[in-house]
Amino acid sequence: MKYIHLVILTLFLSLTWNLVQSDQNVSELIHAEIQDDLKVLIGNYVASQVPNVKNINFKNIWSESLSDTKVKAHFKYSFDDETENIGKSGNLIDGFAILNKTDETQDGAAVWTLDEIQILNNHVTFEQGITLSPNDDDE
Repeated sequence: MKYIHLVILTLFLSLTWNLVQSDQNVSELIHAEIQDDLKVLIGNYVASQVPNVKNINFKNIWSESLSDTKVKAHFKYSFDDETENIGKSGNLIDGFAILNKTDETQDGAAVWTLDEIQILNNHVTFEQGITLSPNDDDE
């Protein structure tokens, strides 16, 4: 009975080792480039949409292969904002983006398109609280 368990354990270890060591659909270099490009794209977008943005900081960003031609990139970033009406606030946003590989090449490298971006959570922390009352006439 010991030998049967040993054979089963050896087969299981061999199978899992082969799964872990198998080639990936998308190389680590491509994942790193996608993550860097996504950081720049999001940073530029936030800077263009929020006039007083400061301290754009990516808490984490990672990506996973969905297939040979599809990658899902998860991100979480924060930034500080200050407006006259509200004052200083900190924003924490997390979500994901779906990228697809096209048939095009640019300088010998594959071109990836950003097809979808989803914001899952948007957390805003105000430095000074905002007082809301039922008698406010402002909308």
